[in-house]
Amino acid sequence: MANLSSIENIVRVMDFHALARIDKAKSSANRALVTEQLLEQTIRLINYNKNLNIDKKLMTSNPSGVELNIYIGSDLSFCGDFNTSIAGEINRDETGLKIIVGQKILKMTNKESIFAMSKEDFYRDSSQISRIIDDYLIENKVKSINIIYNRYYSIDDIRLEKMQVFPISLEKNADDNYDIDFVIENDANRILCNVLAVYLNYRVMIAEKSSWAAENVNREKIARESLKRIDELREEEIAREHQERRRADLVEQISNFERLRWRHV
Repeated sequence: MANLSSIENIVRVMDFHALARIDKAKSSANRALVTEQLLEQTIRLINYNKNLNIDKKLMTSNPSGVELNIYIGSDLSFCGDFNTSIAGEINRDETGLKIIVGQKILKMTNKESIFAMSKEDFYRDSSQISRIIDDYLIENKVKSINIIYNRYYSIDDIRLEKMQVFPISLEKNADDNYDIDFVIENDANRILCNVLAVYLNYRVMIAEKSSWAAENVNREKIARESLKRIDELREEEIAREHQERRRADLVEQISNFERLRWRHV
């Protein structure tokens, strides 16, 4: 029973942290979404500005270019099922160039990737992914960029999604002023390309935060199921102790009866 209580305490802590991380991930995603919207406005202002000579190919795909697929997995414990779906997508990807975020998922596939990093390294510095995207964009070598991840919608709704983030289709906004006369000392195309790379990096960050929330929903469910199983084991143990106590009482009663019977013989 003592061992069961120790396990229960550990699982309850895991359950508490998982719930806290879900809310934290949603808040982080919402903050990143605000920045993403500001970047979208900047891209529109540069791309549609009448006073700038912008290469429109920067916003469009190269039909003969590469498909760049970014896979986001989990490095948490108890997330085997979570990673299985992502690994399945990687194994079915025959032609795309793969960027993999998550150390554990690398052990579940033998497919080659152009870049891979742990979740810890991603949190420390995700700019390496941004630089890869930037290189492909400036050379106009991309047909599409996709993010494959487990997306959080609600506690009961987690879906595997393949979200296309490039090519970008941003329509003109009635509230934007496209007649502004920019004073740009550097190449406007290069500036647009840099903004695009930052924008796409934020799309990756938002997807990761949604994935992070989904990871912790998965852990919370496992913790909840574990606590339920611990309660069942505790009930079984109590029932077994009661049964053993009744058996011991019965043996003692029979023994007492036998002693009394022999006394009267």
